[in-house]
Amino acid sequence: MNATSTGALLLCRADPETVRPLAHLLREQMLLVRAGEEWSVLVPEGKPWRAGGAEQEAEPVDRVLGGWATALAVGSTWPVLALWWDADRAG
Repeated sequence: MNATSTGALLLCRADPETVRPLAHLLREQMLLVRAGEEWSVLVPEGKPWRAGGAEQEAEPVDRVLGGWATALAVGSTWPVLALWWDADRAG
């Protein structure tokens, strides 16, 4: 990783079996693994915040992750924490 890398992950306070059905609704390939007792982590396999072609404009990583975290939290009873970083900021 270098100083200009962009990345993201979602921490969910639920086991992977509970998170999996809702994670499919995000329509992105994600790595889903246990992250300690009663926690799971979702890591996007691609970088959906980059432009997808001439017709699509790039969205900031914080906006993409905020949307995903909101979608998961609204559809569940467990908390979701979005962590992201880019060349200039982190959150």
